[in-house]
Amino acid sequence: MAISSLLDVQVREIVKKRKRIRAIVATSLALTVYLVVLATVILLSPFVPYTTQLYVVIIGALAGVSAGIAFYMMESYPAIPENFVVHGKIVGNVVGLAGIDAYLVSQLSSKGSIDVSSLAKRYKIDKSLIVSRILALERAGVIQVDRVETY
Repeated sequence: MAISSLLDVQVREIVKKRKRIRAIVATSLALTVYLVVLATVILLSPFVPYTTQLYVVIIGALAGVSAGIAFYMMESYPAIPENFVVHGKIVGNVVGLAGIDAYLVSQLSSKGSIDVSSLAKRYKIDKSLIVSRILALERAGVIQVDRVETY
């Protein structure tokens, strides 16, 4: 896979699945909020004027939609396996890389692999950051990921 790595495909698939689940849950949340407001209005209808009921139903619909959109827009990182190693090679120009990118490239050149879990533990950084940097380096044509192994 030259253009997109195995890791990139796995991450995209997880994100797509999570978006689908978030859409379903967001719709359910919006409907639940609206139905609770509607049931409350129906129960209190003998005691509340008609115009107030109408306003409450409209506000309830807006509250439901707002809650659903807010839930859907919450971004969460895909679940990353606990322990895994990325194998690959350097295929592009590494001049000018700094920070974690330079370290990832040096690990890949010396060992031929990057143990994401141990790297994250050693430097107390999130695994998703390491994965995103590996993907960015691959998209930039600096590295090529051959395979990903979990252990």
